[in-house]
Amino acid sequence: MGEVERPRSLTVLTENSDAEYMDAFDHVTYSDSLDLLDTITEVQITLNLFMNNKFELAEERMAELYDKSMYHSMGYTSILFIKAVMTVNKQDMEKASEACKMSCEVIDRFRERRSIRETIFGASAKGKKMSDEELHAELCYAQILLLRAILTFFNDDNFASFIKGALNIRTCYQTYRYCEKLMNEPSVWVGRNQKVQEQFISGTKMGLGTFSLMLSILPSKVLRLLEVVGFSGDKVAGMRDLHHVASLTGTLCSPLAKMILLTWNLIGKDRKAT
Repeated sequence: MGEVERPRSLTVLTENSDAEYMDAFDHVTYSDSLDLLDTITEVQITLNLFMNNKFELAEERMAELYDKSMYHSMGYTSILFIKAVMTVNKQDMEKASEACKMSCEVIDRFRERRSIRETIFGASAKGKKMSDEELHAELCYAQILLLRAILTFFNDDNFASFIKGALNIRTCYQTYRYCEKLMNEPSVWVGRNQKVQEQFISGTKMGLGTFSLMLSILPSKVLRLLEVVGFSGDKVAGMRDLHHVASLTGTLCSPLAKMILLTWNLIGKDRKAT
């Protein structure tokens, strides 16, 4: 592996260099900037490295600011999650689970502080002036909860773990729905950088679209039961969301949405719920 540079400033990706699977080199420029868009760009570069089989370099890149940046934390945890699921090794599972726990703590530091009333009755998106970091913290929190729930199912097959995982998935879905409310509230985005909004939209729609697709292949009796507790399994809406995300070239979730759509067309679309 070549020498790695770590200058203070970030070489920002340009519109002409945002191809999802661009060549990744051993000689990589790092950034220790904690600016929100800079950290998202870092994760995008890491995704390119990962797609080009530079697994160790990708993991090292995210580990740099893992305990300071919510996007680095999410990226690092996602890499460990993929490794754990592919190897099904106990040590890898434990390492990924610990990383999920740590990520929740890191991301929670950036989340909006809600009153007791808002916690019990639900926070209203309208009129709430949240910072860019607070907005994206909700999105990152939902994504990490999903990884944590899946690892819970992998680690233990007892009833208690099943309940714990189910509760994490429900909280994850509710957080995505909260992000959807924020996404659709015009006053939230007044005066914000358009890239901040686009990244938020792509992450929210990818999460909800994936949920809708996965739920749509469940048996109808199970789906009706899940709809009672707030889940929705609309395949058409899910496909629409994922195609929208795929079209948002330059966003973090665009290549991920394309992979999900590809996987769905290969193995998912022919599965019919009964």
